Amino acid sequence: MKIWKLFGILLLSVLVIFFGAEFFLGKGESSTSDAALYYEERVRALESELATLKNEQYRAVAAYREEIRVLEAALAESRGVYLYAVANGEITLTGYTGKEKNVTLPREIDGVPVTSVGKETFKNTAVESVVLHDGIRSLGWFAFSGCLGLKSVIIPSSVEKIEYGCFDGCPSLTISCAKGSFAEKYAKSYGIPYAAN
Repeated sequence: MKIWKLFGILLLSVLVIFFGAEFFLGKGESSTSDAALYYEERVRALESELATLKNEQYRAVAAYREEIRVLEAALAESRGVYLYAVANGEITLTGYTGKEKNVTLPREIDGVPVTSVGKETFKNTAVESVVLHDGIRSLGWFAFSGCLGLKSVIIPSSVEKIEYGCFDGCPSLTISCAKGSFAEKYAKSYGIPYAAN
């Protein structure tokens, strides 16, 4: 029983410290139920404030994401049908948003030479034929993978590197290339039909 009394005194002391002595020991106007009521109201106010802050944060994040989506769409539109990265004065294509099925890659974009087709650039697109110009030096990982309708790719002798899986999932593909070129060796090693001129 003494423990409960000590606990009660300790609790009352903490409440007096927390809420202030006047609240409990004032002119008889306050009671323990007033303290509990005050505490409940304060908790409700804090919960409401927290909910408001969470809603504001959610709306801010949603607005931020929408702004990013709009900017990315505008950027893609301004670049035409190709997404790309510029490094060291050269362009690597990184995506294709066009609807054309017969594609000839640009030699340059805004005066900067296109030298590479990057990873997954045309992956799963509906392209049927692609002509690469003689300034292209490399084709990235899975660059044309999953292009089920791809029948023809003309690869110039300037291409020195074709990464793994570049033409995976292109069952109708025939590669056109120069005799003795890297593209011919690649086609032979992967069992891809080719025509070397």
